Amino acid sequence: MREGAGAPGNAKAAVPWVELGAHCVIDDDAVQKYVLIEVERSRLFVRGSESAAYHKDAARPFTAQCRKLGVAYDVLGGGRIEHSTSAKTIKVYGFSYGFPWRGAPLHEEAAKLLRRDYPSFTVTTSNEGY
Repeated sequence: MREGAGAPGNAKAAVPWVELGAHCVIDDDAVQKYVLIEVERSRLFVRGSESAAYHKDAARPFTAQCRKLGVAYDVLGGGRIEHSTSAKTIKVYGFSYGFPWRGAPLHEEAAKLLRRDYPSFTVTTSNEGY
C-alpha cells in the first residue's frame, strides 16, 4: 500500500489533479493520524483522520482514488496532527510505525501545505512524540 503505480499500459496522460481533491484534508478539532503522500513524483498531499486506527486507514481513501485514476503515489511517511479551530493552531509531529520516514521526517513539508491551506493558523512541527 505504500506505493502504487499508474494503470498498467496507461500512456502518460494528464494527471486529473482536481479529482484528487484538496492538498490538505484533515479533521477539525482533533488529534489524528496523518500521512504525507507524493503523487506522480511532483505534488504532495496531506491526509489526516481522527477515526484512523492506523496510518494506513488515513491513507487508504486517497490511495484508492489514486489507483482508480491510474496515477502513481508514494506514502512518504506520517505522524500526528493536532488541529484546534478555536485556538487556530495546527501541530504536526511524531511518527508512523506503518509508514516510517525513509530518512529525516518531512513534517515541515506537510506544514508548508497546511500553512497555505490554513493561512490564519499557526502551524508548528516537532519530530518528537507519538
